[in-house]
Amino acid sequence: MIHLAYKKEQLALVQVATGSFDEASIEPLLGLADQFQRDANGSNRMAYWLTIIDDQAEPPGALARKRLASTTIPFQNLRCAVVTSSALHRAILVALRWLAPAKPGQLFAEFGRFQEATRWMEQQAREPMPFWEELLHEAQPVAGPSKRAASWR
Repeated sequence: MIHLAYKKEQLALVQVATGSFDEASIEPLLGLADQFQRDANGSNRMAYWLTIIDDQAEPPGALARKRLASTTIPFQNLRCAVVTSSALHRAILVALRWLAPAKPGQLFAEFGRFQEATRWMEQQAREPMPFWEELLHEAQPVAGPSKRAASWR
């Protein structure tokens, strides 16, 4: 499943991926990514997308990977941080970047911890971004309580 929280004013999106990915589970992300892209490109400002992939999340299938790869293509200015400690998910990220390489104005980075990713986002923005914890909190309640500690915290 994919859980989302978005702040239009800051052009910031948090995505938390848990459990299994299938075509139905990525539809809300695709719809929000389209709106996010229109908001960002329409304002000519930098967009910030932070994705957290739980280590226990099942990898998306080939069609879902292709559709996920296409979500970042239309952005003119994007900073995207992905948080996971899973080697399998990191390999999938390499494949996604191969399917849709970064364009001028886009930058992607991978991290093992949420705090590392938010620190990088602040460095990219050259200003504090205190809303990341709030967005994470908004996305997490939908995900439900975890039976184990999150490895990315």
